[in-house]
Amino acid sequence: YMFTRGWDQVVAYTWLQDFPSKRRWVTPALYYTTKVRYTEFSAEYFFLDSNVFDAHEPHADAAHNLCSMAHNVNKAGCGTMGPASVDECPLWFKRLWDAQMEWLDAGLAATTATWQIIVTHFPPEHGHEEWIPLTKRYGVDLMIVGHRHQQEVHYLGDENFLRPTAYIVSGGGGGITSEGMPRPDGLDDQYGFMDLTLTAQEIRIEAISHRGWLRSVTCITQVYPDGERAAPPADSLCVKPSVYAKPGEPLSAGPPTPSEPARNEAEDPFAADRPNGDNSMDGVGGGDLGFPQDTMDPASPINGFAGEGVWSVPTPSPKDGGLLGSLLWRFR
Repeated sequence: YMFTRGWDQVVAYTWLQDFPSKRRWVTPALYYTTKVRYTEFSAEYFFLDSNVFDAHEPHADAAHNLCSMAHNVNKAGCGTMGPASVDECPLWFKRLWDAQMEWLDAGLAATTATWQIIVTHFPPEHGHEEWIPLTKRYGVDLMIVGHRHQQEVHYLGDENFLRPTAYIVSGGGGGITSEGMPRPDGLDDQYGFMDLTLTAQEIRIEAISHRGWLRSVTCITQVYPDGERAAPPADSLCVKPSVYAKPGEPLSAGPPTPSEPARNEAEDPFAADRPNGDNSMDGVGGGDLGFPQDTMDPASPINGFAGEGVWSVPTPSPKDGGLLGSLLWRFR
């Protein structure tokens, strides 16, 4: 409810070198790009701030409004690094959004990555009038979003107004509410997380419930500019077993029965990937991206982030309120 709450700390924590930081939190600016290079392909992730969709006139919708007069203290402001006042708040976020879309348009036009992936908080129903032409024009392959605390995978179904661009709602996050009532046994799509496996031909998306059930498996192929998509390869990842399913179980024939969980909860299917700690991807739109450790082989299909890459922060301009300067940071 407060536009002054925590923005500078969230960004600044990325740059903290000492305790309590473990140097895993990655939100270097309000928007930025990360390119990850594998042996045979690459993926470029574009991270955007979409809080413009929660930044309304100060007297409107106090329950869903960063700029609300009801929650921001008198004379609230962020100085030169953000909205100077409650009254300026909606316009500041609109200017930020416009600057981002101009930056994103240029970035998608210039990228040479195999996969183009957009990561932001609000699902594309918010701003659909911009997302529809942009994803089609550049052949965006996938959008990863949050906001709704339930798992959703939208690909070639009629409900997906971006198709063949896929978009997924991660389901997890820091909120205490979900869209529906979670079941104690986890046979539902509230909360949970998504596990992605990337190759040069496909991205395999597994939706895992909050109790470890494999809820669905979807394989997407590359989208070309103007909306055509590549055909699935003969050796599709969707015909291979899941680390979350027992041998012989169907991959996407509906949820397993309560007596036969999709995986043994006493086991950690990612144990081999965690020689030095947790590699989970926590949240959407920044945060702990959980880059895999050096022991992982960048030549093989890998869950999540791997290989060698950089993230780049846009140069500040008057339009975007003065973001952090340009940066390249190499990671493993």
